Amino acid sequence: MNRGNKMNEKKSIPVLYSRREECCGCTACYAICPQGAISMMPDEEGFKYPQIDKKKCIGCGMCIKTCPIKNAKRNSRID
Repeated sequence: MNRGNKMNEKKSIPVLYSRREECCGCTACYAICPQGAISMMPDEEGFKYPQIDKKKCIGCGMCIKTCPIKNAKRNSRID
C-alpha cells in the first residue's frame, strides 16, 4: 500500500447552501467545524452566511450533519 496516495486523494468540500434561503445563519456549522474552516461572512444587509476555507477543510461533513435546514430536508424525505 502506498501511503502517498492519501495525500493525492481529492477531498470533498461540503456545499452548505446553494441559495441564501437555504441558510438560517444559526452558526451550527461554524461552531462544530473541528478545523475552524468555516467563517461567518456578512452580506450587504448584514446577515451572516458560512464560508468554507477550502485550504483548511478536511471534508469530514460535520457541518452538513449538524445543519438544521439540511436535517429538516433529510427528515422530510424520510416521512
